[in-house]
Amino acid sequence: MTDTNTYIDEKIKEIYVVLTVGGEGTRMYPLTLHCPKPLIDMCNYPIIKRICEIFIVQGCRKFIFASKGYENSVRIKEVMGLGRDLTGRMQSRGIKISDLEFNYVPKYGDKGSADATKFAAKFFNVNTDMVIVGGDQIMDINVENMLKFHYEKNALMTIGLLKVDDVSQYGVAELNEKGRIVKFVEKPKTGETKSNLANIGVYILSPKIREIFEKENIDVIKDFGKDLIPYLVNNNYEIYGFSHEYYWNDVGTPDRYLQTTADILNGKLNNIKFNKSEERYDRIWIKEDTYNRIMSKIKNKEIGLQKPLRIGKNCDIYENTIIENSVLGDSVIIHKGCKITNAVIGDFTVVEENCALNKCIIGKHATIGKNSRIDADVNEFVATKSRIPVIGDDAEIYPNSTVGPGKRVACIADSYKVLATGKFTTLGMDAKSVYFIEKE
Repeated sequence: MTDTNTYIDEKIKEIYVVLTVGGEGTRMYPLTLHCPKPLIDMCNYPIIKRICEIFIVQGCRKFIFASKGYENSVRIKEVMGLGRDLTGRMQSRGIKISDLEFNYVPKYGDKGSADATKFAAKFFNVNTDMVIVGGDQIMDINVENMLKFHYEKNALMTIGLLKVDDVSQYGVAELNEKGRIVKFVEKPKTGETKSNLANIGVYILSPKIREIFEKENIDVIKDFGKDLIPYLVNNNYEIYGFSHEYYWNDVGTPDRYLQTTADILNGKLNNIKFNKSEERYDRIWIKEDTYNRIMSKIKNKEIGLQKPLRIGKNCDIYENTIIENSVLGDSVIIHKGCKITNAVIGDFTVVEENCALNKCIIGKHATIGKNSRIDADVNEFVATKSRIPVIGDDAEIYPNSTVGPGKRVACIADSYKVLATGKFTTLGMDAKSVYFIEKE
């Protein structure tokens, strides 16, 4: 190992990873009605733990959770704690780790991601580099390479960039030949920029940023993309763009959540791995107690499992069922005659006989009545951006039902919360559920 690599390795151990977590996650309704978005399971593990996993594997050991709001703050601390679960998980992958440091920002009415970072840096007196990342983004960025680039450029800030086809929903950076950002436009209109390099919301900040935080007007320091980055670029600070090919997805919509799940199952992320001892067949991971329960049915070809698959603990799968490219949580029951493809099914859910589930998300403790179809590919017009059907936690779908593209279902007690957002149109109700769709 070279001296440079040793230096970078030591630096990675000292930097703080700041996870900014805010918002109500309404785009993921009904899954986020009672669960903060970062705590939704991603391949049977909360999204925020997946994010931490990506950084821990690469040597990061210090984390600050800069959360906003009661649900985000309290529930995330309950789940993340002191990091013992993650420590054990890393050790099971052969990664020696014993020194995770988790810190939680006190209650603070921040005005955006940059303001939250400013508060965290001051409160914890952070005098090292910081890596800032959103709490609902799954990325496979190489921390070592990005940090080397950051030091080589002697940058105040380095921003992770990725080429995209449609720049209208992103902050877009224009670079000079040295990689320095010379122009930054948030959600540009047609013709406003020639660049296709989008800000993916991953930043490395030099300790010098605290001088900017402390001397500038607080109105400047709210959101990174809308406020801080344009200000720094326009005032000629050393801001650079790190543009490499790496995996990134904002998992804040059902479509992107399901796509990221499939990408993890298919091994597209280098830093997210499943326990090798649970891989019963090529890219089919099944927890031990479940495997013991269904092993004979697999061998007798009474059920068909087609890769890739991840199946949790204490599940049972009955005869004449086919499951492929899907994730089942813990304590899930799949009755006979079902076909499940490209789906995510949460803990404690029961799928009754002869159901067809395709390109859909089923929450926890739900019931799918027999002979039902939950399917994004049902041939019907839908006036919404998302075609992924989503069944919420504890919802019950009556037998012989069809829930087609874009439809969402929640317990009727939550109907007021859904309607209060103004972002959804109600399609109807029955005795137990409200059916709704996202407005176009």
